[in-house]
Amino acid sequence: FASMRGQWLIPSAVLCLAVGSEEVLRCAMSSASMLQVRGPGLASSSALGVPVSQQPFPLVVLMRTGGPASSNRVASVKSTWGKDLPPGKLVMMETSEACRAKYGDNHARGLTCLEARAHMAIMNRTDWTWLMVVDDDEYVFVDHVIEQLRHRNPADRVILGWPGCGNCSKSNKVERRGMCGGAGYLVSRQNLLSMASA
Repeated sequence: FASMRGQWLIPSAVLCLAVGSEEVLRCAMSSASMLQVRGPGLASSSALGVPVSQQPFPLVVLMRTGGPASSNRVASVKSTWGKDLPPGKLVMMETSEACRAKYGDNHARGLTCLEARAHMAIMNRTDWTWLMVVDDDEYVFVDHVIEQLRHRNPADRVILGWPGCGNCSKSNKVERRGMCGGAGYLVSRQNLLSMASA
């Protein structure tokens, strides 16, 4: 992940847009070239040498789903990068009639409502240090993400991702933008709890 201003960077954490399992596999197989495309210094990927399933696992992955292709995409994730996640560490965003009735489907404010509900449910868990939020059409090199998170302090007040999307301003005088969803983002449990209590 990297910000537009280069403030945040997780060089080896590569997410690949994927429509189906063939594209997911092609993306996974070409990870070296994808690393070089993402930005400066990204070709230096470090493998841990220990399977993800045998390491202390600091991560919960929330997957945003809900489109017409979601069932195929979720199946692709579960048969590729998601298959090595420990039980309960891959969480699917659930539908909510309350969100749909108030804000519409899972786009814009409707998506924000669904995601906030998922965050609230995940916050009550204590088996994670970092939450990673991704769409169902992304490929995640989980071992790369975890390796980079080992060098991060979860108490630092940052969200790791690509900022600058959406319009969060309450007035037209101050421009405030949110995180871009397509790249995914990471937030520590400590920061999520702090934001929720603000």
